[in-house]
Amino acid sequence: MTERYQPPRRVDDDRYNPIARGLETYSERVLKHTDSEDDPSHDPYPTNYQPDLKTKSLWELHKLNPFRIVKSGYLSGRVTAMEKAHCSLANMLSVRPKRTESEAKVVIRSTLEALVTCHSKDIVHRDVRPRNLLLFSDDLNSLKLGGFGVCSNDDVYSNCTGFQGTYGYMAPERLRAPQQHGMPVDIWATGATAYQLLYGFLPYQWYPGLERNIRFPATHVSSEGSHFASN
Repeated sequence: MTERYQPPRRVDDDRYNPIARGLETYSERVLKHTDSEDDPSHDPYPTNYQPDLKTKSLWELHKLNPFRIVKSGYLSGRVTAMEKAHCSLANMLSVRPKRTESEAKVVIRSTLEALVTCHSKDIVHRDVRPRNLLLFSDDLNSLKLGGFGVCSNDDVYSNCTGFQGTYGYMAPERLRAPQQHGMPVDIWATGATAYQLLYGFLPYQWYPGLERNIRFPATHVSSEGSHFASN
C-alpha cells in the first residue's frame, strides 16, 4: 500500500479521532491511518480503545453501505482507504440553512437507513449531525453516514455510557454521563437534524430540557412537516 498512497499526516487534534489522512496517488480515495498496532478484527469487543472500535465498526458496516471501504491493511498501524466525500451536509447548510421538505425527507431517510444498519450490528453512532452526514456528489441521494469517532457498542458485553457527542444534538440522557444510554440517542439526534433542516436552526442550542416547549415558527413548513419534527 505504501506505493499507492501518499504518506498519511495528522490533520486535526480531535482526541476521539487520532487519525491521519492522505490521498491515494492516482485517485480521490481517502487514506485513514489509525494510531494502533493491534488488529481490532481479532477482538470481537474492542471497547477499551476507541480508534480500534471505530475501525472495526467501519469495517463491519461498509459492506452494508453506510459508506465504502476500498482497501484495508497495515503500515505502522491500521490503514483504511475509503471513498472521498464531496462535502458534508454542514457545508451545504452553511450556504442555505433552510431546506425544503422534499430535501429534508431525502436526508432523513438516508440517515435512518444508515442507522438501521448500525443498530443491526449493535453499534450506536452517538454523533449524528450534519457534519457527519457526507455527500459524494451534488445529489442528496448520495448522502452517507460517517464520523464514527465516538461510536460505542450497545450489547450484552458492553455498556454505552459517557459524555461524548455534540451539544444541540445530544439527547437528555446523554447529559447525565454516568447513566447508560443506547440506540435511541441516535434517533433523537436525527430528529434534531430534521428540525434544523426545516427551520434553519436547532430546537435546543445547548442543553435539551432547559426549554419546556420547542418553537415551531410560522414558515414555509407544512403542518405535516411540523408534526414530523415535533414527534
